[in-house]
Amino acid sequence: MLRAMRRGSKSWVMKVILGLLALTFVAFFGGVGGLGGFSSGGHNRGGGQTGSVGNLNSLVQVGDIAIDARTVSNAYNQELRAISQLLGGQISPEQARQLGLIDQAIERLVAQALIDQGAADLGISISDEAVAQAVRSIPQLQSADGGFDPNLYAALLSQSGISEAQFINDVRGDLTRRQVLGTVQAATTAPFALVDTIYQYRQERRVVESVQIGAIDLPDLSEPTEAEIAAFYETAKNRFLAPEYRSVTVASLSPEQLAEQLTIDETELRIDYEVREAEFSSPERRAIAQAIFPDQQTAERARELIANGQPFATVVEEVSGAPAVELGQVTRADLLPELADASFTLSAGAVSDPVESPFGWHVALVKEIIPAGTRTFAEVRDELAADRALIEARDRIFEVMDAVTDAYAGGASLEDAVQENGLQRRTIAAVAANGTDPQGVPVAGLDPDGLMTRIAFSTGSGQDSDVVETSDGGFFVLRVGAITEPTPRPLAEVREAVAAAWQAQQIADGAQELANRLVDRVASGATLAGAAAELDLVADLSEPVLRTGEGDDLPPALIDLMFEGDVGDISVSPDSEGVVVGRLAEIVPATGATALVGLRNDLTRDVAIDIQTQLTAALRERYKVDIDRAALGGLFQVDLQQNPRPPHTAM
Repeated sequence: MLRAMRRGSKSWVMKVILGLLALTFVAFFGGVGGLGGFSSGGHNRGGGQTGSVGNLNSLVQVGDIAIDARTVSNAYNQELRAISQLLGGQISPEQARQLGLIDQAIERLVAQALIDQGAADLGISISDEAVAQAVRSIPQLQSADGGFDPNLYAALLSQSGISEAQFINDVRGDLTRRQVLGTVQAATTAPFALVDTIYQYRQERRVVESVQIGAIDLPDLSEPTEAEIAAFYETAKNRFLAPEYRSVTVASLSPEQLAEQLTIDETELRIDYEVREAEFSSPERRAIAQAIFPDQQTAERARELIANGQPFATVVEEVSGAPAVELGQVTRADLLPELADASFTLSAGAVSDPVESPFGWHVALVKEIIPAGTRTFAEVRDELAADRALIEARDRIFEVMDAVTDAYAGGASLEDAVQENGLQRRTIAAVAANGTDPQGVPVAGLDPDGLMTRIAFSTGSGQDSDVVETSDGGFFVLRVGAITEPTPRPLAEVREAVAAAWQAQQIADGAQELANRLVDRVASGATLAGAAAELDLVADLSEPVLRTGEGDDLPPALIDLMFEGDVGDISVSPDSEGVVVGRLAEIVPATGATALVGLRNDLTRDVAIDIQTQLTAALRERYKVDIDRAALGGLFQVDLQQNPRPPHTAM
């Protein structure tokens, strides 16, 4: 499962260039967000701004490398898309929090940055020509004659929604990491003794002679009478119990609820606005269409036709054979330096002269200019107030929780806690241990971790629980009221279930009786096939089967028994239709050099990943890693306290 999740979270860049780079370490370091938001320089470390949203330009600092909010957000969104595809549907932010996707995205970015920082300190760098050669070698960008196709390259960038500058940066980062880790990978080989032992265990096969016994082999079966149903119900009432229900009164407070009670000083909001002004400022953007030509002569011919009045799109398609690529609204940083310098000096509607980059000759059309701008304080005041209130609430809620705890220690009641501390109070008439009401419907408002329910079912009737901290940074205290003990459901309500249980019991008993007779006859010297024929049963001989069950459709429980015994041993195992009697007929040792080589490669890769994980841990000891938890909490609207308080435990 974990490995599938890791595979699903690779970036589209990694998917495109995986064949070129062949990075074994991608299972751990795979680029979820690229390195477009990594920057080197000043140590603007997060986490040091009490009561503010933090520095969104440096949410994570790894040595000299700063990772900004956009990179973290992109990495998280790609993790979210990957797990949604894996699970076959969208997941909620709460589910994403429970799965740890935010931390997973951050850890991936940190792992990448650690390798990059290590490479920088070792003086490892990748030349522009090496990057260009890597891009030209990507199979998806090859034309029919095997050469690099700039139109495919431009189309790929457009469809993927990534800037050319970020793509180049991603490729450069991947090549750098490959160079750092290549030595480790090349020197790693799984020991042959380990490979052979695992291979013999995994690839050994066993042939099983089996007899399946089910309802079809029990001709005397019939539908139960009402008297039999009633009698069975009386002897098995405890199998048809209604669960225990408890009425519960809950007093709780979350950071969001506390934030609604806070009034934020206008001066603080003004200070926040000044601190975060860059966040509310947007650089100049331009809507640009571009074409890439294989040589300067072709690009100049196209530029001349456009200058003579022919439409840009028409000329591009006629000269290059492919339509112009719409880059959308981009900033200067989104473009390669050569193209940025040309495009951001033009007026709206103007066309650039041909510009050369490592990937061909570009001609760009500036379709629209969106000036730089900054949202005013009035425009963002409510957003600032909400952010500030939530941050202060996350700090203050511990004070409220301590006050409630102290009040309880002094003999206060749940009602006192609600009235004096602004807690939210509600009563649940009846809830079962699985969080459902008597109609089987999940009770709304319970915490998704099931903590409230567990506390409710470990607290006595008429008693109050301790103050309990929740995973979202809030807390609650509850009182258990009436307890309805588990009671048998009326026969009329569960009649169908009772009848089905009676029928299943008859099949199990009848099948087991036949199986016992079969085993007795084999013990007396008969063959399993012969004994089965005497009882009008059929014996089958399986194909050689692995421990995993691959090779035949025998019940897993029987396969386990067969791999524990010796040739000739006989065992009985239940299955979905009755029982199966099995005799181990033959043990087939592992064979096949191809599978052995494949296993050795797999184990070598796993050993390499383990070593690379240790390398990352060592680099983390060398380079300081700072994560601005407060700013991350504001960005994702969750509590990401690095050292949360230990939760209060219930009685």
